[in-house]
Amino acid sequence: MKIRLLISGIVTGLASSLIGHQVEAAPSMGLVLPGGWQAWGSRAKEIQQWESQNSDIVFGSLGTPELNKQTTALGYMYSQKLDCFAGEQEAWLHRQLWQQGVNPEHLYLHASQETHLAYENLSEKAQQFLDGKPLHMMVKKGTVLKTARLPLKLSINEELIVVTSLPFMAINVPSSDTLSISLARPEQNSAPISEWQPLSIGEPTVTGSLSRITIEQQMLAVAPWLGEYHFNTGHRALDLDMPVYMVRLSWSKPQSIDALSVDYGLRQEAKHVEIPGWDWRNDTNGDGYLDDNEYRQRVNLEAQARYASQARLIPVGNMWLGTCWQRTNFSHPSANQAHMDWYKYDWQRQGLSGAYNDDMAKLLGSNQYQVLKGGAITELPGKVGTDEAALNYAGQMASFLSQLKDHIPNTQLAANISELNLWRYPQWTPELRGVFDVWLREHYLYAAMGTDALRERWEHFALSAMGDESLVMTTTRFGRSELDTQNELAWQQDIATGLALYYLFHIPKQTHYHSWNQTFYYSSNPTDNNNWYQSGAVKNQVYRPTEMLSYDLGEPINETDSSFDWLTQDRVEAKQVEQLLQSKPSGWFWLDRGNWLWRSKYKAIGRRFEHGLVVYFAGESRAETKVWSDEPIWNGERQTIALPAHYQRVNWDGSLAPKSDQIELRPYEGAVLILSGE
Repeated sequence: MKIRLLISGIVTGLASSLIGHQVEAAPSMGLVLPGGWQAWGSRAKEIQQWESQNSDIVFGSLGTPELNKQTTALGYMYSQKLDCFAGEQEAWLHRQLWQQGVNPEHLYLHASQETHLAYENLSEKAQQFLDGKPLHMMVKKGTVLKTARLPLKLSINEELIVVTSLPFMAINVPSSDTLSISLARPEQNSAPISEWQPLSIGEPTVTGSLSRITIEQQMLAVAPWLGEYHFNTGHRALDLDMPVYMVRLSWSKPQSIDALSVDYGLRQEAKHVEIPGWDWRNDTNGDGYLDDNEYRQRVNLEAQARYASQARLIPVGNMWLGTCWQRTNFSHPSANQAHMDWYKYDWQRQGLSGAYNDDMAKLLGSNQYQVLKGGAITELPGKVGTDEAALNYAGQMASFLSQLKDHIPNTQLAANISELNLWRYPQWTPELRGVFDVWLREHYLYAAMGTDALRERWEHFALSAMGDESLVMTTTRFGRSELDTQNELAWQQDIATGLALYYLFHIPKQTHYHSWNQTFYYSSNPTDNNNWYQSGAVKNQVYRPTEMLSYDLGEPINETDSSFDWLTQDRVEAKQVEQLLQSKPSGWFWLDRGNWLWRSKYKAIGRRFEHGLVVYFAGESRAETKVWSDEPIWNGERQTIALPAHYQRVNWDGSLAPKSDQIELRPYEGAVLILSGE
């Protein structure tokens, strides 16, 4: 059931002066994930400089510390995940913790019992991890190293070095005949290689074309050095001397290697993954491995993993294309400190003012984990896929982020919550909500949205009433330009309507404006025929309606004599946010009173400003494709809307229409109007 929440007030006077082209009065400009300037060749620095000089806040980086320091640049962070295939951050964290004598497994959440997680589809990287792809492979001939890529041919005087960022149970090779295999061994965990220890090869298990060689001994992490010799051919984790796990393979006759994999200790069955449990209480010496004695004397018999790394929690089936993630543990003090030190190092070297945390709706709830069996977690109460675990995790995450802000003074933290209503998402505790300063509302508004969707976005004003800032992104998604990408007028109309929608949410000094195309792929590289009507244009310039923004609407007039009804779920929610919305009224009103009344399935929402008015005309639901596909029908649905005074419409090219006290709009069209002087 949806309850209407009424917010009303009294009309105040309207200023009557027309303000001309004053760029300084435009809304604060935002930018999201710029990059890819190298595609511009000799123009790269010019584009970077323009973005720096024309952006008040950047979600991402402008490419250099100097440019980032010229604005407020909030870098990218995804604090609730680490990558299955280690990169720079994972390498840095692992190395730091090993140097402190702390096992880096404490960076990760683990299942404490055998857990089966269902999935519909897997990302390519997740499938590679489950298939046992190594982190890196190299061919060594004498003192010469080169990167190994399958398929390859190995001669009798060459060795294949297999590198992983976590230990493994077995290695699958094309042939065990004449094979010699050795483990890289340090004098102590994470130290440089002191020797290559030969392994005895028992009777292998043959599966298809591969022979499985079980690693009977405990694998130890090694720094990728042997004396003065550095085992690296350009992998970033090895550049940073991440302690890794290495085996050396050689054959006494030439070998063709079409496939090779390792066994990280997980099992993939039909549409689910089986993760063995891990319990630190079973690991009496705390080295992240259970030897035979420890295994026999387990306190928790449901925890059957030999290595802690086998039990890392992966959001199976709920990751982006090209990614594989493991959930971060926020309960270990040393791991948290290392994480905070990483962000301090990373932000300072880039000249960042903080960062924005992506995907903040994806924590430990059912939208990330579908549990068929087990699900208990070693590091916190509850089971993955439940509200209990999600709430506990959110509390730990809030505590970590709060400590991070204390650790790095004058830091701003932002969160990408897109369309998420935090009052309707139980996993977002008040503590987690309170730690963020800025909200990224990705794809929040679009030039085809219905009035009901707008009426449900009251949470923007509730967050603003709490003093928070927001970057409000408008996009061309679902608009005319998505159907007709070669139509310039369709693009300009979608962008102009997006600006009118933004002005409905504009709160001076608290909101930032960003206009984008229909995709979730952000960059500064040139447009192509899929994301603009012509290729070779500067994205962050053409999507921004600069000429329209040069007109100053002034302050919004948030008091109105017309009650506007927000849509809330029920009376409890309405009561919960009523005071916030009364303290930060939107000033929205329906243009459907007195002489403005028309009978139609479409309605118009308006908002007054000191020097203007914005109007959006739409149906209750999102526009159907047929609204755009037949332009004569769309034009035939236009309505004449009476205005409360004489205005001039600001066209997309910055020109002004003749002054009038009425305007014609087609369905799902918005307009920005300047008050005409009398």
